[in-house]
Amino acid sequence: MSAEGKLNADKIKTALVESVASGLIASAIVVRNASVRFFIHDSKGLGPSKNTQTPPGDPNKASAPGVLTGNLRQSIDYDDREVRSNKPNAKVGTPIFYGKIHEFGGQYGRSKFPARPFLRPALFNNRKEVLSTMRKNFNLKFRELMK
Repeated sequence: MSAEGKLNADKIKTALVESVASGLIASAIVVRNASVRFFIHDSKGLGPSKNTQTPPGDPNKASAPGVLTGNLRQSIDYDDREVRSNKPNAKVGTPIFYGKIHEFGGQYGRSKFPARPFLRPALFNNRKEVLSTMRKNFNLKFRELMK
């Protein structure tokens, strides 16, 4: 392979990695923002909500976490450290322990809590926007490369 061909291959590889990374980060932001909007304000911080969004697979689980303090909602963020180290993985979540209990249901002490998902529905209900965001970032990087 000529030096020019190698340079072009390296440019293409770099553009591909950058487009995936920027697309993942932009998609993580979409899911993060959607999950924050999924929370419901009510006087007791309990569901079920009147939110029309539903989690994948079970339309009967249309409740979302209620808001008492807003700590859980405010803690939702994305982690792009793996993307920045050239691994195709961006995470959206919360470090607060009861986020997992809300998302999947579970027990804390003697109390049992139903699932009140907010992350999975955010991804499921915005999957077209996530794919569109990935596609736009990919196309943008390759247009830049072709200049």
